Amino acid sequence: MPPITESYVHSVPTITRWPPRVHATPPAASQTAAAVLAPYGRDQIGFDFAVVEECQHHDECQSYTDAYGDHLIEIEYTDNPVGAYLRACAIRGARISVILRDRDVVPFGRQGYHYERC
Repeated sequence: MPPITESYVHSVPTITRWPPRVHATPPAASQTAAAVLAPYGRDQIGFDFAVVEECQHHDECQSYTDAYGDHLIEIEYTDNPVGAYLRACAIRGARISVILRDRDVVPFGRQGYHYERC
């Protein structure tokens, strides 16, 4: 099942109204995917941070950093050119968590497992 934000964005061709704020009290809620929602994520939807996949590879990170500042967890994948991960580390790695992971999220110790962070 896709994340709620992704389902919402892909099912509504033109967003004319937003769902109610995500929460009023803890725990924290995060946005995943849908860079188009980032400008509204924190203030209008109520997300506290974002977990973003492949934003460097797809050149979408600025949308997320504009909205969430350093409240991001960025994941790049090993089946993309490693340059995206290296650029992400150089640009944001000192401020946020940038992770290089195998797309299949293979368990530790199994063939194909990869986890790296900068």
